[in-house]
Amino acid sequence: MKNTETFRMLNGLDEAYIKEADLLLSAPEKSVKSAKSYKKRATVLRVLIPAVAAIALLTAVLTLTFVLRPPTSSPPVGAPGTNDDPAKKTERADQDDLTYVKYDDHVVITAFAASDATVEIPSKIEGLPVTSANVKKGRKNAAVEHINVYTDSPEFTTLTLPEGCTCTLIAGADVEYLEPSLLRNSQILRVEVDALNDVYTAVDGILYSKDLQYLVACPAGTKLKTLGTDPDKCDSVFPQELQIVSARAFEDCLSLVSVTLPESVLIVDRRAFFGCTALKEIAVSAPIDCASDFVSGCIALKRLYTDLDAKAFAAFSVKLPEGAELVAGTRKNTRTFDD
Repeated sequence: MKNTETFRMLNGLDEAYIKEADLLLSAPEKSVKSAKSYKKRATVLRVLIPAVAAIALLTAVLTLTFVLRPPTSSPPVGAPGTNDDPAKKTERADQDDLTYVKYDDHVVITAFAASDATVEIPSKIEGLPVTSANVKKGRKNAAVEHINVYTDSPEFTTLTLPEGCTCTLIAGADVEYLEPSLLRNSQILRVEVDALNDVYTAVDGILYSKDLQYLVACPAGTKLKTLGTDPDKCDSVFPQELQIVSARAFEDCLSLVSVTLPESVLIVDRRAFFGCTALKEIAVSAPIDCASDFVSGCIALKRLYTDLDAKAFAAFSVKLPEGAELVAGTRKNTRTFDD
């Protein structure tokens, strides 16, 4: 019988009955009446039971495939083993008008309920470092205008501020690394550094290395307009020790109008002034090594002054914005600052 083995495996039918059914199905039409009854029952069994067995088998296969199979994609937020695994979450609490989630080794601030004009976000809560702040402002917080964010953690890389609020980012004495991209937030007006910090310092809200030789980043929300070497003409004076202006150091600093780099500067790295859309003039001295795109995106730039002659400066292949003029060599002395 074609389906005998399937019946025996899936349904446990009596082998003797199956053989009898096969014999009755092959019996001639003139057999006794009882044979016709068994023949009908056998026919039903041969058709119905394989169908039921097939459905049961298919159901089992689908269950194993879709229910028991292991995940094939990245674990979702909150899955076991991730930083925000609920199993590691020990507490949600309020402190000093701040709402936060406490994990085994860090704290995430989620909101504040203060109604003062200034809100303080500490670097640590309950002895654990604050690694991110995603704060929102409700109607009862309408008076909040400024947020001071303190940090001592190198993992502090995420800062989302309420619309309409400004911020000062304050690095503690133990900060050995501060993510420069944090300062590209246009709501951050300035950065300050604890005087005991051995890695960084700040001048007029701009972040420098402790030895002042490396300009790390200027907050995108700075209100400074003129940077240079003459304290009578500039909002901020560059340190005389400055040698390197880092990549993307002034990116999207929309308030800058005029910049004069000191003679001590040797390198202006890539995209250093990218997106400074109000910058009208910039002056660089010699010797200096400029990245080709250090003024890209400065759509208002009128003049770039340099001590180098035009041929020597051309070696850097600097891409000047459309309409900008290169004022090279002795012509630099014609600078007027009147526009």
